[in-house]
Amino acid sequence: MITKNFLWLSAFVFLVIGFFAGQYFGIIPVFASDNDQDGIIDSKDVDDDNDTIFDVDDKQPFDHDNDGIEDDADDSDGSEVKVTEDKKDDGDNEEKVDDIGAVSSISVSGKESSVIWSVVGYSKNGFKIIWSKSSKPTYPTGEKDKYIYLSDPKSRTASLDAFNGPGTYYVRVCEYLGSVCGVYSNEIRVSLGDSNDSKPVSSISVTGSGSSVAWSVDGYSKNGFKIVWSKNSQPTYPTREGDKYIYLSEPNSRNTSLDAFSGSGMYYVRVCEYLGGACGVYSNQIQVSL
Repeated sequence: MITKNFLWLSAFVFLVIGFFAGQYFGIIPVFASDNDQDGIIDSKDVDDDNDTIFDVDDKQPFDHDNDGIEDDADDSDGSEVKVTEDKKDDGDNEEKVDDIGAVSSISVSGKESSVIWSVVGYSKNGFKIIWSKSSKPTYPTGEKDKYIYLSDPKSRTASLDAFNGPGTYYVRVCEYLGSVCGVYSNEIRVSLGDSNDSKPVSSISVTGSGSSVAWSVDGYSKNGFKIVWSKNSQPTYPTREGDKYIYLSEPNSRNTSLDAFSGSGMYYVRVCEYLGGACGVYSNQIQVSL
């Protein structure tokens, strides 16, 4: 009797084991799950929801919300999804580290009118470039400062002008916060305008034809020039009787027009560096017919 019962029990156990083995190996798929009903049971189907995305783990390949992540405690029905960090730049327009934080530093360099800078961080409102003949220019600007505003956060270059005359200018770039500056760059010095702005005048060369005269200068005359002409040779400033002058205060002036103030004829012409009360260096002398 014991032997007979043992045999029945053994047969039942083997039947159960065989059933589940059949389910696992796909031999007897009576109750086997086929989530996408494609004829391949889920235990064998690498894409059990037929969404063209391979299931993450085929041990229990259920992905009912079709997000490519196997259902578990964190993703059973799409109500909770684990957020994974994108650790590489795969072309999906992720923000880089330098584009997501507040600006921590700006470094500027330049030569003459061109300046360029680099940034650690992200300035969403762009940049102010400030320059002046006085050190430490700021924004809002001082009386003799000037600025350029570049609203593009990706801006990295700018060109400056000698708004206060040729000379040495101090330059800084700052993170713009909407009304004031945040982080400032280092300060640099650049030379704008005439490259001879710190060099004394050593010579002036004048040429002319008719009423038009032009000159070139070796050096810089900060007070501009006196153009003197007369029917008498070697006109000067202060003028003699029979001389006339034109004063051009702009250091970059290089030409002018004359009139026959003493009647038609030949006139002698010179140009001089103006020192504020008298002339310094004189040009050569030319003759023109007026």
